[in-house]
Amino acid sequence: MKNYFKLELPTGENAYLKKSSIGLLEKSKSLIFDCDGVLIDVSDSFRTAIIKTTNWYITEIIGLGEISEDLITHEETGLFKNSGGFNNDWHLTYGVILYFVTLLLIHLKNQREKLLALVKENGDLKSKMGRLKVFGDLCRLIGFDSAKLASSRFGDWGLEDFVESLDVRGLPSAEERAIDKLVESLGVTIDQASGILEKLCLYHGTIFDFNIIKRYFEELYSGARVFENVYGIPPLFYKGNGLIDNEKLILKKEVLDTLILDLGFSRFGIASGRLRSQTLLVLQKYVNLESYFDLDSSIFLEDTMSAEDTLRNRGVNANLEKPDPYSLLTVADRINPPGQIFGYVGDTASDIIAAKRAEEQSKYSVLSIGVLCSASDIEVLIKKFLSLDADIILPSPNDLSFLFTNLEMMKNANC
Repeated sequence: MKNYFKLELPTGENAYLKKSSIGLLEKSKSLIFDCDGVLIDVSDSFRTAIIKTTNWYITEIIGLGEISEDLITHEETGLFKNSGGFNNDWHLTYGVILYFVTLLLIHLKNQREKLLALVKENGDLKSKMGRLKVFGDLCRLIGFDSAKLASSRFGDWGLEDFVESLDVRGLPSAEERAIDKLVESLGVTIDQASGILEKLCLYHGTIFDFNIIKRYFEELYSGARVFENVYGIPPLFYKGNGLIDNEKLILKKEVLDTLILDLGFSRFGIASGRLRSQTLLVLQKYVNLESYFDLDSSIFLEDTMSAEDTLRNRGVNANLEKPDPYSLLTVADRINPPGQIFGYVGDTASDIIAAKRAEEQSKYSVLSIGVLCSASDIEVLIKKFLSLDADIILPSPNDLSFLFTNLEMMKNANC
């Protein structure tokens, strides 16, 4: 904390400003924003979709029965976010389900041969889902239902221990930990453990074939009409209203006006792991909001996936999602920030890591700006941002105008 100014804002909340970053802040006239948790409140959309998809997969698809509480809480999904490797909520959902399926398998160690026989065959989607029901039957035979599974996450191989063992690679590290645990607990080979998890966690493939985790997540989040508009196919599992309807704008227009009209900022870029089409649906609810952003220069999930496909066709397998700096640097190259300085505003550890990597790997000076408005535990996130050496920590992106308007006052007050 000695390297930071602690600033009391008009709201009574505190902001943290890295002393060595003052000079860059005074020169910066360009900002790139993350979307979820920064521009748009997704606390009751994407975050809820993670929880509900997990519940659905365990209770209905595996068939462990309904439960009076959620298998995982909002605070626990925040643990995955704080690990720095789960910017993608599809991956986070799979990471959670992967943990719970592994936890079930640990308790089926006396059923090793049955498990190996169960996952031996492939088959179509119907047979794959039938296999999951048989797996659920094995679990219930040893007394495991959804309620017992939920309580078991506080046991010997607890959820917090699992998340703490993960690194910034995110999902690959989660798969490695799960495989290692099965090798240890079931006495199977690495290939057998990997095969078991692949057959019991239907996440591989695309939304159009066997990836029912991603498919249900998108149907639940989008709702029937939006899902069909985005993907060109009708929903298979969920046909109600989408959680996207719960999303609201976080960043106020008057803040954007102050930054552009009074402080000379250029139009803003977006570097997001969210689909462009779904983002525009929310922004278009608010009259003229799109005009504040250079959407042609912005990067969304489908742009990143397309870049990955291009590399894959050249024989290069790469994950370009944050914390990789690809999206930030691509937007920066397009908007050409004055003085080659820009700030990146995000709400998770992966955003701060991406900003740091962007500076390390480019010609740009990058200010990492962490906001706290989506945090389930604000103090934990502040500590995480500080540990990552974030340049600025703000309660909300709406504090940006006050920050840039009062830089000189803040500097003098903390001399």
